Amino acid sequence: MSVDTPIQNTPAMEPVVSPSTDPVEIPATSSGEIQVPQPTGQSTVTAPLTEDEKKMFEDQQNSSDLVSKAQSFLESSELRESNSKDKAQYLADKGLSEDTIDELQQALASIPIVPPRTYPEALVSPTRSRLFENLVTVYYFFAYAAGASAVLTWIYSKFVFPRWARMIIAKRRLREHQLGLLERLTKDLGEHRSKCLTASMIAPTEDSKPIIANRLQDLSSEVPPATPKTSKQHALQSMTDLTGYLSSQIHLTSALDAAARAFQFQFSMPGATSNQPKNEVHEQLKKEIRSLKGLLINRRTFMQGNSLVPNLGRLIGAGGAAGLATLKVFLDELHDYLRAGDIEIVGFEQREDVGGVWLAEPRPDLSKEWPETPVYDSLTTNVPHPIMLFPSHLAPPSTPLFTNSQTVNEYMRGYVDRFGLRKHIRFNTQVIAATWNDSTYQWKIKTRPYGRQSGEEATSVSHFDHLLVTNGHYRHPFIPDIEGFREWASSDSRSYIHSIWYRIPDPYRDRDVLVIGGGRSGVDCSDEISFVARKTVHSVRSLEDQEFEHIIQRGAISHFTSDGFVHFKNGKSEYVDRVIFATGYEYDCSFLTQLPVQEPQHTSGHLYNSRFHIYPLALHTFPLRAAFPPDSLAFIGLPIGITVFSLVEVQATLAIRQMTGGISLDFAHELSQTLRRNEDLQKHHGSALEVARAWHKFGPGTSYDFLDFIWQKANDSRRIPRWKRDLMPEGYVMRTEWRELERLGLARKWVHGVGRGGIQEWIDLMWRVVRRAKDKQRRDMALLI
Repeated sequence: MSVDTPIQNTPAMEPVVSPSTDPVEIPATSSGEIQVPQPTGQSTVTAPLTEDEKKMFEDQQNSSDLVSKAQSFLESSELRESNSKDKAQYLADKGLSEDTIDELQQALASIPIVPPRTYPEALVSPTRSRLFENLVTVYYFFAYAAGASAVLTWIYSKFVFPRWARMIIAKRRLREHQLGLLERLTKDLGEHRSKCLTASMIAPTEDSKPIIANRLQDLSSEVPPATPKTSKQHALQSMTDLTGYLSSQIHLTSALDAAARAFQFQFSMPGATSNQPKNEVHEQLKKEIRSLKGLLINRRTFMQGNSLVPNLGRLIGAGGAAGLATLKVFLDELHDYLRAGDIEIVGFEQREDVGGVWLAEPRPDLSKEWPETPVYDSLTTNVPHPIMLFPSHLAPPSTPLFTNSQTVNEYMRGYVDRFGLRKHIRFNTQVIAATWNDSTYQWKIKTRPYGRQSGEEATSVSHFDHLLVTNGHYRHPFIPDIEGFREWASSDSRSYIHSIWYRIPDPYRDRDVLVIGGGRSGVDCSDEISFVARKTVHSVRSLEDQEFEHIIQRGAISHFTSDGFVHFKNGKSEYVDRVIFATGYEYDCSFLTQLPVQEPQHTSGHLYNSRFHIYPLALHTFPLRAAFPPDSLAFIGLPIGITVFSLVEVQATLAIRQMTGGISLDFAHELSQTLRRNEDLQKHHGSALEVARAWHKFGPGTSYDFLDFIWQKANDSRRIPRWKRDLMPEGYVMRTEWRELERLGLARKWVHGVGRGGIQEWIDLMWRVVRRAKDKQRRDMALLI
């Protein structure tokens, strides 16, 4: 019987694999029936499967899958070289018969092993192009190069080229000017010869020597009476001034030549060649000036006939740092003339020995108007001595960095002995008057033994060409006039002093003390007194109110009242029965009879002393608008805020070179600079008094620049060393840390032997102290955080 089955429900044929028979495709229905194929032309007969047949059919399918997996397993490249027995055992464990495993292994052995084909990596994996990165690199290179070129071009056009152009123009104008001066000098010399003057007075010749020798007996050392200047004197003075000016032009030309050579070397600029032939006119001019200067060194010798040996200079206040440094510089600069006896240098010192303010006076003489020195018993330096003292004379090895006044005084004695200065100083001598005589062109100096108040028989008079004032400015105290202070002081239970009288804190035990002034002495006095006084009030104009453990800090004072109270501008008040004025000192030059003392003014047509400044001065040294020539007088050591020992050496070098013709300052230019600075200070401070107070003051950032500027003006190559500039701002840190080392008993160990190897050992020690202080600060900050 035949049964027709729908064709659309016939599934795909699946092979039945048997290890011993060929596969036969048997169509299977969705119901599990098997369609048995019939001979061609017969219908398809569908027979239902029994359970055994179904199980057999499933086993055949599972066996086929297992054989396929085993074949893949054996053909795997990773297991091809493995042990055959291990692989057979593994397949047997999976359910394959030994016959099937053998057949699979034999079939595998008949398949040839084809080695894998390899290719170069460049052909297999694609390479990423780096063209873009290379183009970016090239772009940045050219961009940076263009930017750097633009910056360099801007710097060159802004700074280099204008200076070079100005230098070339100035050099050309200077040469033209010098040629004109040469013609003028030649003309003046011709006119001078025509005024009945022999050639021997202008240019020494062999014929002039007998004439001078014959006239030596007629020369007198006495000062001739004051007479008006003759035409000859005016002519000779004019020639002297011209000579000095030409000397300055020669120095300037040399500097310009050096600058031109430097620019030519660095930038290869045209017009400033370093191998130019010497200008014959220029060289001849130099020779003429040198010969003329040699004859005019002592211009008074020819016209006055007082002496062939000039009395070059006198120093007033020669025992302090300023006087000693000036003496040493003079001896260094004029050593040959001193040895030959051609000049004389004398210093007047009213005290009995050297040291100035560092020569202590433990118990001042109350009969004197003021003590000789403001040094108190506990005073120590507030600047490390390698920075503070003379660069030419170091302190002895093992000297504490911050030392007392006695050590400084001993150091100054060593300075005097080393350079042989004592023989040039007249001790216990007071200068009572110094007057410029315009007729003799000299200073008339009156002196007397210090302490003697009257008696003309004790007065001495001498005449010198140049005068240097080195008396310092810590001798005459300044006490401000405060409203109501006289009423406050009228009570017998209250008293006051200036800090120049202060020595020890004991007199202020259990007192209510007011210290006025924020300077070094004010800070030290208030600090010392606070440990013994009942109350210590420290008034500083520029500070705000603050309460410390032992000190009450207040600002500016408004007034005093008779009931004992001091009232401050912020409205607060404090009762005090003792007042110490640490308010500084006045400039005192009362011995200069031609220097008037007057209140500060915004402008002045003459030199004067306001007690707070001396105005106008060129470079804080030479007088301007005075009744005497600028280079006949020099003030040494007036500026405040600069270490005195460094300042006075620089100023003394400038003064001696100006006075002896080594340099020639343009005083007209210096006057214009002085007036300009005065205008700047007026804009900043306003009142004339405040301008005067600030005139000679220098801050930490400008003091060393000023010293370098003076070295430059003196035509000297010396400059302030870098280590001083770096260490000076660390002075307070060093002093505080050094006090801590002294408290711990370590200071003497730290400084032992330091200085035997020179200044570098002192520099290393100072940096070591600074590092210790800053390390401690960092540790304290870490603990706070």
